[in-house]
Amino acid sequence: MEKRQLSDGTFALTLELITGSGTGSLAEAVGSEKFKITLKWIARVDLSPPLQPVPTLDIVDGFLTVQWPAYTKPNFQSYLITRELPSGATQSFEIKDKQTVSWRDESYAGGLAAPVTYTVSVVSEIGKVTSAPIDRVDPIDFRFSFNTSDSTFTYKWKPTKLYGTFKGYEFAHSGGKDITVLTDVNDSTFTDKLSSIRFGEEAVVGFVVRSKAEGFPAYSTWSTCKLGKPLPFAAVGKIRFNAYLNRLVAVDADNNLVELNEQFQPVRTIATLRSTSWRMPYPGNYVYSTTAAFAADNIFRLKLEDGSEASYEYDYLDSSPYSVASNGLICIDYDRPPIHLPSGDKPPLYVTRAVDPAGGTSVFAESSTTTKLSAVISEDGRYIWANNNRVFKISGGTSQLIGSFSGPGTFIGFRQDNSDEMMFRDGNQIKFYDTNTFALIRSINPPVSTFSWNGLYDVRTKNMFWTRNAPPSNPYTVNIETGVTRAIPVADNAAPGDFYMIGDILIYRGNYIQVK
Repeated sequence: MEKRQLSDGTFALTLELITGSGTGSLAEAVGSEKFKITLKWIARVDLSPPLQPVPTLDIVDGFLTVQWPAYTKPNFQSYLITRELPSGATQSFEIKDKQTVSWRDESYAGGLAAPVTYTVSVVSEIGKVTSAPIDRVDPIDFRFSFNTSDSTFTYKWKPTKLYGTFKGYEFAHSGGKDITVLTDVNDSTFTDKLSSIRFGEEAVVGFVVRSKAEGFPAYSTWSTCKLGKPLPFAAVGKIRFNAYLNRLVAVDADNNLVELNEQFQPVRTIATLRSTSWRMPYPGNYVYSTTAAFAADNIFRLKLEDGSEASYEYDYLDSSPYSVASNGLICIDYDRPPIHLPSGDKPPLYVTRAVDPAGGTSVFAESSTTTKLSAVISEDGRYIWANNNRVFKISGGTSQLIGSFSGPGTFIGFRQDNSDEMMFRDGNQIKFYDTNTFALIRSINPPVSTFSWNGLYDVRTKNMFWTRNAPPSNPYTVNIETGVTRAIPVADNAAPGDFYMIGDILIYRGNYIQVK
């Protein structure tokens, strides 16, 4: 009888055996003398497949162990354990012994980026039944810290319970360079120093738990080490020192002028400016802004003493930014294009002037119909540099010509905290001249021949900030009064133009560090 002819159930089976008596008698010969043997028994037919196994996962004696209920029917053939890694790779392990109802994974050493999945199948003569998949993740409970003062990092963790498959705790740099391997499973702390990290870069270190099974995926975590602290205030543009308030100030994305403490935390909102385009001449008692990046119709002057605001309306502002002073004066260039009229054309008009917005009076003005004019006012409002060579002194509401400067170099500006000195760029040198006599006071040479001054000067430390146009570049500070030069080590691949200093604080892309 074939299996397909059977059905589940309990049946009574009878076997009858009829045979001759073996006596040789006439009765046996005519077939009337026989022996009859009858056998009866109960038979059960079970064609149902095995029940779906329900396995469990536990750590037993240092190994991740899969356990499941035994399959006791006689049609047993094998158990099949299948493991699927996060990569999708699978591997199966067969057990032929019906009484073996556990299997330990001699490769698994801890949780990975995603779970490892296990299934158990029972294979019988009737067929195969597979359990629902069960996942396992055993992340390492760790803490990471980085000490910016001495560039040391520390990992602390709870030792793994999977000591049976454990090979070592491995620490490495992101570049693949091993730092060390700890082979004691009970280790729980590791500290090391990053000797090469510099401000402006990131170093990534890794913590890996290795299995004794070569090639088995390892549990790993990567942590970033970065010198400096994040700025707690998101400034639009640079943070600046306001000598009038003796505080740091900055503007946020909502045009708010905000006072900061020395930890760059906002203390109070001073005022709301017209835009994030703002100017603050030394010492900072006035703050100037426009309605749209120096290209609108009004310049607004905020007086920090009482919060009052004055405005100056202009037309045909030249594309060059205006200059402003702490005594309230504004210096602007006015370019009117030619006007074509039926009665005849009017020539262009070029005007440069310094005005007081509050009173509407001019203290300096020049005009031309043929030559473009420009002027710059010192931050204290005492001097004007006009048309690339002439210097005027402002006094009593008027301006008087001091003379025409004929020295070498390109005018940069008046010294921020001392307008009696003018600054010129002559090649890579910065030269300081007396504003009244034009006598050379000092020359500041670049700390390195390929460096140039980026225009940043700190009034508190008297330091100029020098960088090179392209990395690698360690910026330098040069004190204009003592000549002391100091190199500041930074990352080789950092963008030099993104560094700036306030006092002894170096800032780079939203992070800062104190320069010792």
